[in-house]
Amino acid sequence: QLSPLLMLTIKYGEQRSELKRLAYFDSIIDIPNAHYFRTELNDWVNEGSEGVVIVLQPGEYSKIVDLYGRTYGDELLKQIVDRLNKHRNGHDDFIARFSNSAIIIATKMKFKGIRKYDLPIRPLTSFPYFLADEEIFITLKIGISYFGKEISAEDAIRQADLALSNARQNPGTNIAFFEAIINEQLKREMDTLNQLNYGLENDEFTPYLQPKINMKSGRIDGFEALSRWNSHQLGQVS
Repeated sequence: QLSPLLMLTIKYGEQRSELKRLAYFDSIIDIPNAHYFRTELNDWVNEGSEGVVIVLQPGEYSKIVDLYGRTYGDELLKQIVDRLNKHRNGHDDFIARFSNSAIIIATKMKFKGIRKYDLPIRPLTSFPYFLADEEIFITLKIGISYFGKEISAEDAIRQADLALSNARQNPGTNIAFFEAIINEQLKREMDTLNQLNYGLENDEFTPYLQPKINMKSGRIDGFEALSRWNSHQLGQVS
């Protein structure tokens, strides 16, 4: 009589463990997922820890997926994680999958050491990856932000992601730290876009004609039509 009950108990326990693994782990490359990362980082912040959040993305990810398929994009991330684990620098850190194309890392350290944090860039980029029976070299785009008692886990992740967007602006391997000016610039762009429709509907745009002068004859050969925007909220928009 006990045997079936024990088997059911064991099976139930196994199912709960599998459900938990599916909820918190990326089954494709077998590392924690973004949900687990947020939970872990939030615990770190609540316990008073501080350090950095790093979002790391291969610059060639999209091309590799287009050429070989999404399976090889996953394989590339897996190989990157293997190299990260092999070259850990002794800090207390946590690695997870952030998105289809990015890895996210949290590392505990004092604030004064953040800008000196030594990512193992050389072993990650100087040696080829083996995909589809080919050797492929990659570049990395890296965004870094601070986490600690002054900033929530969610804001730290968002800011690292913003820094990553900034790192993508330059070719090759590039590291960008989050700075407040990035937030200000993003807000300014959003405000401008939000006011654009209002400006069009309320005649805030005025056409101007700029003369084009022939330097040899000194005569006006034509005009360039320009539009100037005097926003009721933003003022003169260049």
